[in-house]
Amino acid sequence: MLARSLKHEISELGSIDDALELLEEVNTKLKKFASDAGDMALHKAKEAGGQALVFSKKAARKIDRSAHQNAWTFVGVASAIAVLIGFYLGREEIL
Repeated sequence: MLARSLKHEISELGSIDDALELLEEVNTKLKKFASDAGDMALHKAKEAGGQALVFSKKAARKIDRSAHQNAWTFVGVASAIAVLIGFYLGREEIL
């Protein structure tokens, strides 16, 4: 759309002053477009961050409730993971 409009404007140019005026107008429009795009991206990033925070808090509450209801299961799983990590870190590489 912008390119089509620009081609139309260029075809109607009569002098260098007209061309410079057109370039200044295009430059202003592009700056505004870039600024608006940056503002929109910032807004979307903040929105996504807020949604991620809400999701992670819900997940943490659910895990906390589950851990309190099934404490020994979590202890067993954590112990098994710790043993596997210890085994992996403690093994020697044999060539």
